[in-house]
Amino acid sequence: MKYRYGFAAFLTAFIIQTTLIHHMAILDVAPNLILILVIAFSFLFDEKHGIVFGILFGLLQDVFFAPVIGISALCYFLVSLGIGEVRRYLYRDNILSVAFIAFGGTLGYYVLFWILSAMFGSIYQITSLLGRLPLEMLLNMMILMVVYWFIVRKVIKYRGFKYM
Repeated sequence: MKYRYGFAAFLTAFIIQTTLIHHMAILDVAPNLILILVIAFSFLFDEKHGIVFGILFGLLQDVFFAPVIGISALCYFLVSLGIGEVRRYLYRDNILSVAFIAFGGTLGYYVLFWILSAMFGSIYQITSLLGRLPLEMLLNMMILMVVYWFIVRKVIKYRGFKYM
């Protein structure tokens, strides 16, 4: 995938994340679209799209909304690296692999975010994180399934398959 298409996807997700998605929250829990794209791009593509755009849009997210700059960018970077290592052992066309990656990536991101925020003196409580994490993991998994289906069906073309 070309970087300009990845940039357009991440920019669209950033705009939707910051403007519309919180109005459609379920029980005050909204999915993290940037995280979903970082997970999808890190899992599906050999290039470093997930790392590059995770750092870029994590910094952008931190500059606009966070008291400490760099925590989201570092968390996206570490999640992308972890998924890049795990993807060697998982079959990319299996939907269970995508569900596993969605759960693991979301859990990893929020645990890292909580640890780094606590190190910088944040007031985020682990109980609020644990209360909202299962629903957010489920929402991220459902949206990642849709994003995965779109990327596999529309973006990735199998050259050896003559009917696509």
